[in-house]
Parts: sequence; C-alpha cells; structure tokens
Amino acid sequence: MEGIQTMKPTVIAAAIFTALIGLVSAAGLNTARIDQLTGLKGKLNEKEGVYNVPNARQVAVIDREKREVITRWNTDLAFGNFPMALDEADHRLFIGCRLPPKLVVIDTDAGDVVAKIDISGDCDNVFYDGKRHRAYAICGAGKIDIIDQTDPNTYTASTKVDTADGARTGLFVSERDTSFVAVPHHGSQKAEIRAYRIE
Repeated sequence: MEGIQTMKPTVIAAAIFTALIGLVSAAGLNTARIDQLTGLKGKLNEKEGVYNVPNARQVAVIDREKREVITRWNTDLAFGNFPMALDEADHRLFIGCRLPPKLVVIDTDAGDVVAKIDISGDCDNVFYDGKRHRAYAICGAGKIDIIDQTDPNTYTASTKVDTADGARTGLFVSERDTSFVAVPHHGSQKAEIRAYRIE
C-alpha cells in the first residue's frame, strides 16, 4: 500500500500499553472557565504553548511563564478535539477531531482554520512528517489516515492503512521512518505493538 508498509508486529508479553494524555488544571489561569486542557504539542515561540479545550471546541494559546490564556482559536464547530501536531516551519497546527471525524488545520499566525479534511473515526493521535509533508492520523476505527500537504493551506486525504479495531494509540518516530500502533486485546486478537514502515 502506498505510503506505509506493514512490518512484522512486535508483541508485548504483558499485553499492556497505555497512553497518557496530560490533563492540566485550570486553576491559576487568568481566563474564563476551562474544563479541560489537553495536548501540549510544541511551542509557538519561546513563551507560548498550545492546548486543546475539547468541551469548548477551541484551542487555547497559553503564556507558559505567566500561566495565562493569551487567545483562543475555534475549531470551526468540530468537537472532541484531542490530539494535535505542529508544523513549526509553516506555522500550521493539526487537530484531530472526533465529531465529526476531521483533521482541522489552523494557521497559528492568524488563528484561522485553513483546512478541514475527513478522517476515520475515533482519532487519538496525530503526527506531522516534515520530511514528506504529510500528517498521520491514528484512529480507533482501525486505520492510519495519511494526509498529504501540497502547501500550507492545501491538503489531500491520500491513503488509509488498515490496523485493527480500537487501535488508536501510536507513535511516529521520524528517525526510524516508522509509525508504531498499539493494538488492544479483543477476542482472539492479542495485544501487541505493530510497526508500519513509511516509504
């Protein structure tokens, strides 16, 4: 399959693989009520970080030193925005949303949505591959969605690679040109880590 080639999976003997999403308390933040902040994925500059606010359909830009919300960016009504990835060179933030299943791309200079791409359901991890100008969305619907970046505002959903139902936790290791996906135990399917070589 173009883009990603499945490698022999590596099995975890203990059948335990857990991803932790950092939850940050809103206490001490100089802002209106924020129920939950998730997903620090990079710094926009030396002082600012970005966090998802899923219940508000927003992304909060936070001064990390002052612990204050500087501004908020809307996800264009997409809900369940949890995973994020940052293209620092082109100033683009990729946000995986679950309702509806979309990859939302925000211009971090203007704070505007520049693209919304259909992806598979139950997205839990998003990664940006600067070498190939692609985004990878790892989805619990049993897919890795590959989204090609033509330019900072133009994206095309190119390929969906089969994984397994419920396999939504993963890691892209650019140095190894490989995506690792955790497959949960389900029926006769044993829990394991699968490695997908990226071409």
